[in-house]
Amino acid sequence: MVNTYRSTSFTAWMALAFFALTSAGACAQTVTPATAPLDDAASRAWRQDLRFMADELPKRHKNLYHDMTPEQFERAVRTLDARIPTLSRNQVIVEMA
Repeated sequence: MVNTYRSTSFTAWMALAFFALTSAGACAQTVTPATAPLDDAASRAWRQDLRFMADELPKRHKNLYHDMTPEQFERAVRTLDARIPTLSRNQVIVEMA
């Protein structure tokens, strides 16, 4: 007597293994929008956001300069501003956090 449950289960596992093996290479090479380099429009938008944040933080943060001087803050802003075109969306978010 043939056990159809075992046969069906084996077929499902084989199909799953085939799918995993054939799609692993495609997934590894996929560039998602979050990890892709920024285009010019996105770079401009992030730079505007950075400038807004740099202008507003000194006005709104209770103790912005407790770990750095105003000069260090501006230097960090300038450095990030220059790097934004080379970063991905995720990297910009992490750098601005």
